[in-house]
Amino acid sequence: MYRHGAIRPDRALLAGRFYKAVARVERCGVPIDVTTYHAIVTHRTAILSRLIREVDRDYGVYDGETFKQDRFARYLAEQGIDWPRTPTGRLNTSADVFEDQAKLYPAQVRPLAELRQTVGQFHKNRLSEPIGSDGRNRAPLWPYSSITGRNQPPGGQSSSSRATGCGS
Repeated sequence: MYRHGAIRPDRALLAGRFYKAVARVERCGVPIDVTTYHAIVTHRTAILSRLIREVDRDYGVYDGETFKQDRFARYLAEQGIDWPRTPTGRLNTSADVFEDQAKLYPAQVRPLAELRQTVGQFHKNRLSEPIGSDGRNRAPLWPYSSITGRNQPPGGQSSSSRATGCGS
């Protein structure tokens, strides 16, 4: 690895200490309140329905759990908000566009952007797999996986990017 430039001698000891910490976090995991987690999973539909109902009353863009483009277009027209479009002419409803627009129109768009993000997270709901029998979430951190050298844990499997030692 040294011959191929993968290890810099001046950073090798620091990298070794970092890998040791990563191994501890992955082994120990992050404690999860399993009772609350299972209650959320069990009542997912009711929680999501209430959340949509409460936030969407100001927008009227949802039909059940489905975001409706035509209703959203009507809301934007009523508010006088210019919204980016895709090359095909549809409103661009990507998370990045919503985030950008929420910065420009916080009162009109931020709650809806947060609702869309929450609905998306509820639909993914992939955390249950890595919760161990001891009630701890364990997911690989994949250190140095990005081109910038940052960690890139698999999305949706880790409850937190921050963990403490075992037993805490």
